[in-house]
Amino acid sequence: MPSPSRNSTRLDYVGHLNAPARRPDLAVIVTAAPHLLEAHLAERGSHSRFEHAGSSAPEVQLHDELAAVLLDDGFPIFRVDTSEFSPQAAVHAIICHASALLSRVQAA
Repeated sequence: MPSPSRNSTRLDYVGHLNAPARRPDLAVIVTAAPHLLEAHLAERGSHSRFEHAGSSAPEVQLHDELAAVLLDDGFPIFRVDTSEFSPQAAVHAIICHASALLSRVQAA
């Protein structure tokens, strides 16, 4: 039997870590194309040990894998790809989505 990949091991760890946590009503994943993330990092500078040249592609892949796992587990996911939208447009999309969910709950 093949050994688990490093990413699947990380995702298993995230799952075990969050197992006792209450499920959120909404999980929002904000991402962008790796080359755009790299450009933003180069423009503003890195602020943490996780932000360095070449870090964006693996991070985007991990977010994609985590989103798939969460969807499979029934989590309510709203993904916002900011590759073609301004930060203001992304915030507006999140607010609209959350407001629509809230309206459905209040109507029920």
